[in-house]
Amino acid sequence: MEEETKALSADEPPTGPVQRTVSGVLTLTAPEARAPDPALQVFEYWVKVMGKPASRTRFDKKRRTAVERQLAAGLTVADLCKAIDGCKRDPFSMGENNRGKKYDDLELICRNATKVEEFMGYVDEPPPAVSKNGAERLRLAPALKTEASGRKYL
Repeated sequence: MEEETKALSADEPPTGPVQRTVSGVLTLTAPEARAPDPALQVFEYWVKVMGKPASRTRFDKKRRTAVERQLAAGLTVADLCKAIDGCKRDPFSMGENNRGKKYDDLELICRNATKVEEFMGYVDEPPPAVSKNGAERLRLAPALKTEASGRKYL
């Protein structure tokens, strides 16, 4: 795709992204001609899905690094958006836990391959509901474990 550019004169201040050509002439790149930033696409999707206030939510270095690391590892924007959707379907991540705290930050979702895969899986098979105290998942039968002393606990 050929990029549309407009040569700038000395009298005209730049109003968008500026590039210097080989000849040294400053050009203004048309916004529609620029390639989309995949990491920014993931961030904007996360803001929308999680209902974050767009004006106060920042795409800081920590979030960008986490997203870019997963994209560099071969995941696509669609994969990361699926992980965001999966996080939204997880009651625990959405605050139904013993602390009443949401664990839905983009950096957490994209922290490592295990987290991304876990959240992506929740789209196809939603996670079980959590108990009131958040200590166990309700669908899972409580398993009794035995300590070294022989006492049983949940």
